[in-house]
Amino acid sequence: MNWLNISLGFVFLCNLIFLVGAAFLLYRIVDATEQGRDELLKAANQNMDGGKHLLMAARRSVIEMERLNDAHLSRETSGSRTIAELSSQIRLLGERLQKNAMPAAAAHDASAGARESDNADRITEDIRAKLQADLNAVLSKNHQLQDEIDQTSYRLKDATSSNRELREELNEVKGIKKEVVDNLIKRTEELEAQLKQARERAKAAEMHAENNAVQLDDIREQIHNHVFTGTGGGGIDQSGLIESQQDQIDALAAREKTLMERIDELEQAFQRNQTEKNFIEDRFLQFDSDQTDRPATPP
Repeated sequence: MNWLNISLGFVFLCNLIFLVGAAFLLYRIVDATEQGRDELLKAANQNMDGGKHLLMAARRSVIEMERLNDAHLSRETSGSRTIAELSSQIRLLGERLQKNAMPAAAAHDASAGARESDNADRITEDIRAKLQADLNAVLSKNHQLQDEIDQTSYRLKDATSSNRELREELNEVKGIKKEVVDNLIKRTEELEAQLKQARERAKAAEMHAENNAVQLDDIREQIHNHVFTGTGGGGIDQSGLIESQQDQIDALAAREKTLMERIDELEQAFQRNQTEKNFIEDRFLQFDSDQTDRPATPP
């Protein structure tokens, strides 16, 4: 029998140790699961933040690539225009030189003198220098105009992008404007109703307190007359009633004070709510007026 008890106790102890170990293992598993979940949530939040930053960087890169592409296209256009204008100016210069060379050759054949030939060459050089100066001035002015056009194009593109972002922000603001204003109006109406009820309760309590005060004054006057007229010993003791009425008056006064404090709180909350509502409405009206007055920029 003793061996049986010992064996049963040993089995019970082994089972207890196994249960304790299983409970500890389960606790560790649950703890590890919670930690893993927290780490996964943290990693997910970090991935979302990283995705947002990558998206913003991608947008900036796209905008910068568009600007560079536009600048490259404008430069190519400017270069092609410059080449075309140079070709035209060179062709005109050649035609003018040919026209000026023909009278010089005729004069040279007629006079057959070296001095006439030198004069013709000098006139030709002067005309060529003048045409070259005119060509340089035209090219310089063309480059200046092209630079101004490029700068204007960049400013126009920046203004278009800013207007697009402003329109998106205004659309988002207008989407929540109605809901915010409706909530403010609803809250204002609730505060007005609570304030009205509190004022009615305070007025009723004040009237009740005044009635009790009048009754108390009447009772005190009756007792005073009863004492000083000497109707003496058979009188009814009204001190308990007086104390009861006084307690009621004190309670009503405390209640009135509480109600007045509540009314003050409601009035302050109402004023804050009105100020907030007016501020938001003014802000929305300003947004609408700015959007209406802003000149439409071509995309």
